[in-house]
Amino acid sequence: MELPFISIIDILGTFSFAVAGAFAAMEKKLDLFGVLIISFATAIGGGTIRDLLIGRLPVAWLTNSTAIWVILIGASSSPVFFFVAEKICANVILLRCNGTWAIYYGGDTSRY
Repeated sequence: MELPFISIIDILGTFSFAVAGAFAAMEKKLDLFGVLIISFATAIGGGTIRDLLIGRLPVAWLTNSTAIWVILIGASSSPVFFFVAEKICANVILLRCNGTWAIYYGGDTSRY
């Protein structure tokens, strides 16, 4: 199975936002359920609002299960390296910048 470059960028952006959301939730000392909710909100929130505002229903992440799996993997793997990254605050900023870059570069991939 070969993934197009645009799909790889979309997965990278979703993963980065999910991990950044999980880091933010763990900084507030939320439980596992809270970490998952915040990860989902950060990873798919912007695209969901975009789809709702332009009237594209169902929203993109409901029709493609890849985003859900990427978010689950990102959120569940975050506690493993959170304690290391907690010492270096720049990692969270780097993840947010990486996610923003990937979404900007990838654009609206729900049409592909």
